[in-house]
Amino acid sequence: MFAVALSMRVPAGAAALLPSVADAEYGWSKATGRATITGRLAVRTPDGRTMAKNGADVLLLPYSTRTRLYLARTAQQLAARTVQDGVTTPELDPDLAPYARRMRSAGDGSFRFANVPQGTWVVRGRLSVAFPRTVFAGVPAAVDVNGQALAGTEMRRALVFDYTFAWFDSDPVTVRDDQTRDVALHLVARIDRTDPHR
Repeated sequence: MFAVALSMRVPAGAAALLPSVADAEYGWSKATGRATITGRLAVRTPDGRTMAKNGADVLLLPYSTRTRLYLARTAQQLAARTVQDGVTTPELDPDLAPYARRMRSAGDGSFRFANVPQGTWVVRGRLSVAFPRTVFAGVPAAVDVNGQALAGTEMRRALVFDYTFAWFDSDPVTVRDDQTRDVALHLVARIDRTDPHR
């Protein structure tokens, strides 16, 4: 009696066909559903106005422990930033990126994700607005031939631009088929900057 040993060969590239951990976690989010998630991105300026913007970046992310950890980690990074550090958004988790839905807000800051499959989702948005402001500054009324200020000053108007960069997250929201849910966004981080008009 002879024992025959059989070896199984896996075709080249077959490993790529195996479902990844991320796909097992987020694969459901690729489906086309009948739910809708809406909201609005807006920020209050230092002078008390509420500002929105056409074309603000909005992400809809399937929610899981991995998503929660990504949002918490990048929220800390954003909160620690200053104007000098820059105002770009942290890179999306590469395992999460293929499952993110992206859109840009309307002129009033509103957004609407349609055809969303049932499940739990979270929204992250980035808004940047700029608004002009007139300031008055005292300048020398006159200077002598050597460029030295003479007595007296006069008030002149100058135009400056105030810039606000803000990032927002929503709480996780669970939707069912044919359901529309409106999400409230809370501020994660904000950078204010003023530049003179050029």
